[in-house]
Amino acid sequence: MNRHLLRSLATASVCLLLLTLGCDSGGGASSEGAADADPQDTATSDAPEGDAPEGDASSGGPRVTLSGPSEASGCDAVTVTASVEGDAASLDWSLEGLPLIAAERGDDGLTLVIEAPVVTTETTLTARLTATDAQGAEGSDAITLIVAPTAPGEGLSEGMAAGCGPFPHGVASGDPEGDSVLLWTRVTSPGDAAAVELRWVVAADRWFEQIVSEGIVSATAERDHTVTVEAGGLTPGTTYYYRFESGEARSPLGRTRTAPAGPTERVRLASMSCSSIFSGYFNAYGRLAERDDLDAVVHLGDYLYDFVDENERVRVPTPEPPDPDSQALWRARHRYYLSDPDLRRARAAHPWVVIWDNHDVDDDGDRTQRVAEVFREYVPMRPPVVEGDPRVAYRALRFGDLVDLILIDALLHRTEDDILGPAQWSWLTARLRGAPTAWRVIGNQKLVSTLFVPGGLLDPGNWDDYPQTRARLFELLGEADDNLILSGDLHFTIAADLVDRPTDPMDLYDPATDAERSVGVELLATSISRGNFDEQLCSGRCDEGNLNIITVVQQELAVVNPHIAAAELIEHGYGVLDITAERVTAELWYSPIREPSRDERLGATLVVERGANQWTRSQ
Repeated sequence: MNRHLLRSLATASVCLLLLTLGCDSGGGASSEGAADADPQDTATSDAPEGDAPEGDASSGGPRVTLSGPSEASGCDAVTVTASVEGDAASLDWSLEGLPLIAAERGDDGLTLVIEAPVVTTETTLTARLTATDAQGAEGSDAITLIVAPTAPGEGLSEGMAAGCGPFPHGVASGDPEGDSVLLWTRVTSPGDAAAVELRWVVAADRWFEQIVSEGIVSATAERDHTVTVEAGGLTPGTTYYYRFESGEARSPLGRTRTAPAGPTERVRLASMSCSSIFSGYFNAYGRLAERDDLDAVVHLGDYLYDFVDENERVRVPTPEPPDPDSQALWRARHRYYLSDPDLRRARAAHPWVVIWDNHDVDDDGDRTQRVAEVFREYVPMRPPVVEGDPRVAYRALRFGDLVDLILIDALLHRTEDDILGPAQWSWLTARLRGAPTAWRVIGNQKLVSTLFVPGGLLDPGNWDDYPQTRARLFELLGEADDNLILSGDLHFTIAADLVDRPTDPMDLYDPATDAERSVGVELLATSISRGNFDEQLCSGRCDEGNLNIITVVQQELAVVNPHIAAAELIEHGYGVLDITAERVTAELWYSPIREPSRDERLGATLVVERGANQWTRSQ
């Protein structure tokens, strides 16, 4: 989004709508790190003193006792040892405290070697072993491990720390199809120009006892030692685990999921945009990583930022990184972002589907191609539908008979009077008319709906500046029901009905009587961390008076835009879409950004019924 627009929008809205109140733009944890683990400092259970671990051999169940260190630092190899009294037909280890903790079981099942994760606040992990005998009786024990925070390395800001070993930037997966998914990593090379041979492995279980796909790939300097591979031969609608190996070294553990095929009961997608690492902490990514109920994460642009906003200097390192204007600096910016543990964990936990926006790539002729190539080096994306042109990111993925997920690019292909361009229009028209699914979900970077603001302020990069293109899109969408557009860029929450010219005073939209005018619905979830109204008006620390002003602006926004079903102007986070054949339910999940936090709250819940083409309004 234009860096000055939101500030102007907020200030102008306050002045124009609330003149009688005045135009006041004024303003209004982590715990101490534990010491490194002493090899002699061990724990033998988390049961209260005097209590026996669960299970008792004398009563028929195995008796389990665990021992191992109680403290560790990031990247430590921590060995937990078990003793089991009684016969055990099976041994089942589990880990809690963070998603996807890397660990290896011993051949006898009685040892577990945990790679202590890199964390930026003190974190407690729990390892549990459950032993089951032939009759089904169980016994178990658990042990806790406190992981001390890792300090930011050189050139990093608070809340950041690189990962372990030769895979400091983690792993990721993307663009899932029914029988395949893309896998990504970056490996550090002992020499800048040296190629590194990597083995990639996909398994049906987290212990990699059921390997289903594997291969060899070379990481070269030409791609900054990043690799993207397609893991094929997979089963639709299935969760898999994956990793990369370089010699004896192993990458962090990744989890992914293939798209369903055929009849599909439910698809769950997360939607987000605008994640500035300088503007706030990626707490929302941390909560996203903890979820295990998503089919894919859809990021709608401004995945990273090419500048530091002076109003949003929450965590900016010293020295400040320069704005990227070369291939080397763009690569460095991607690596900087991947020094955030929450982002790394979110990328490792789910397959991502990403479209870029103006802060991700330069819209500047030949330089655009080079920056797009760097983006593709670091974000797993299917090859462009126009062969050989890395600037073409529009594409589509099908999730069974339920969802056709169509990503369009409203940034790089526009002409003077068309935001999409002729080639993309041809592709989009064919895709929409050929979609056999219950729902057509279209992701793009910009708010498609009209956003009328008194004073006439519009963002020239949004669809409001291309009314003829929008009318053409709505006409195309009107050929079938059940369209949902996901958008980004504006940094706050908007849920709207898709209506052409809804604010026309001669034909004002009334959702109660004009349902036939709506061709679908739109959701802009909010920003992950980039500033919205409270950051612009009072640097995110608003007093009660400023908050009251924002509340009135929020209410007035819906009054002068009757197609808007919901608006929220100060929260940050992401949306979750629960899609069935009957309806789409959208949840808005919000997190703080000014300090590290595990807090998250559910904001609004919105529903669109099949065939309704309108968000349900609360009465």
